[in-house]
Amino acid sequence: MSAVRNSKNLIDASIQAGVKRFAPSEWGSRLNWSIPHYRFKDEIREYLEECNSGRPRLEYTIFQPGLFTNYFGFPYSTTRHLSMSPWLIDFDNRRAITVGAGDFSLCLTTVQDMAFVVAEALEYEGKWPVDGGIRGTQITMAELIRLGEKLRGKCLLPTIAIVIQHDAGPMRVESVSLEDLREGQLKSSWCPLLTHPCFPDEHREIISRHIMITFLRSVAQGAWTVSDSWNKLLPDYKYTSAEDYLTQIWMGKP
Repeated sequence: MSAVRNSKNLIDASIQAGVKRFAPSEWGSRLNWSIPHYRFKDEIREYLEECNSGRPRLEYTIFQPGLFTNYFGFPYSTTRHLSMSPWLIDFDNRRAITVGAGDFSLCLTTVQDMAFVVAEALEYEGKWPVDGGIRGTQITMAELIRLGEKLRGKCLLPTIAIVIQHDAGPMRVESVSLEDLREGQLKSSWCPLLTHPCFPDEHREIISRHIMITFLRSVAQGAWTVSDSWNKLLPDYKYTSAEDYLTQIWMGKP
């Protein structure tokens, strides 16, 4: 795979040039093996470990912010450089898809908080941690849906397509089983369609469904529950909570 080859070449060149620090292209989950289109990242992690076996030759950290809180503000964007699409918990359309009762945890961090941590890390005088967890908000899917209920309307958990009328409007929550996800099936009445320059229009629905199945399954496997390594190294920084960020986005919206 060209991404792996290019990353290995960059690592080799960094070592030869005497570069002190390196950050591989991660910016997401803790467990890449649970996400097929992220598995190549594990090969790069293994290569970095191999390069540093015996004696350290290149200091590195794996920045892991979990999922970006910004996604749940779609279609409203607060950053220019993040491709936005609807997501499984769709605040805009007041609907959600969850696994079982939604008691699986994930970490949400804003792009702005991640950018701050990376900027501080570049000036950090201590040793970089290999596990570069950045923890904005630790939250379960059910708790995130309840936040949606608070900001956008009423929902019930766990349900399959139950609609409740509320002052802010209806909200629908559908529960899918982990067993069906493992079989590659998303048994829901809808699936968010992702927008990305790499996705041909004719394959957009198939790709989106595959990614959402993978995401739900990986949440259940704990892939998006990251450590707080950088939180501990930068204790004075106050992260924007998911509730504060999403309240700012959705308060007063129709």
